[in-house]
Amino acid sequence: MTGEEIFNKIMLAVQDGENEDCADLARSALEEGIEPLTIVDEGLSAGIRIVGEKFGCGEMFLPDLMMAVEAMKAGMEILQPELDKRKIRKKSLGTVMIGTVFGDIHDIGKSIVATMLEMNGYEVIDLGINISTETFVKKIRELNPNILGLSAMLATTMREQKEVIEAVKKKGSVIESRYWWAVRRCQSSGRKKSAPMVTERMRKWRFNWLKDLPLNRMCG
Repeated sequence: MTGEEIFNKIMLAVQDGENEDCADLARSALEEGIEPLTIVDEGLSAGIRIVGEKFGCGEMFLPDLMMAVEAMKAGMEILQPELDKRKIRKKSLGTVMIGTVFGDIHDIGKSIVATMLEMNGYEVIDLGINISTETFVKKIRELNPNILGLSAMLATTMREQKEVIEAVKKKGSVIESRYWWAVRRCQSSGRKKSAPMVTERMRKWRFNWLKDLPLNRMCG
């Protein structure tokens, strides 16, 4: 197979959530002498971007996105040792620290966002779930990220986002999940049907909104 054919197959394997196929194709690409970083860029990253776009416009759904992320990770498990061996690293667009706020143990959305950021050129520091304001502040002082991402999936924990933002305003950038911002705006305005607005916002951002966002900028 030509390089283009392999890349197309990898992209399809990612979109279909085929873990084994994705890993096998990544291995085959290496055996063909293709650079591992090229495989990541032209195959895995390209595939996950397509999934993000389809998710954003409602053609794919959360289970599809989760399966695609797992397939992409299966491919990365084959490529990462080779990247490390050759000491190859993508040029980072910046460092994003991300975590789920105190009182919230939801992980799926945060993990998906972290993966999408990594595949789009950002270095991600994932602090995990149920992270206190004090821990966010401490880690910012230690690691000095360009951007802080705060995940909150519950109405009762969204107030924690504001608390963290107030505590770290002067330490770095703050970016809330705009998906949940859209839901919250709909709820606070009394709208009964928030899904159309959320879908529209996701379609516009298409998981690429960070590319055009200046680092060290406060978003609230």
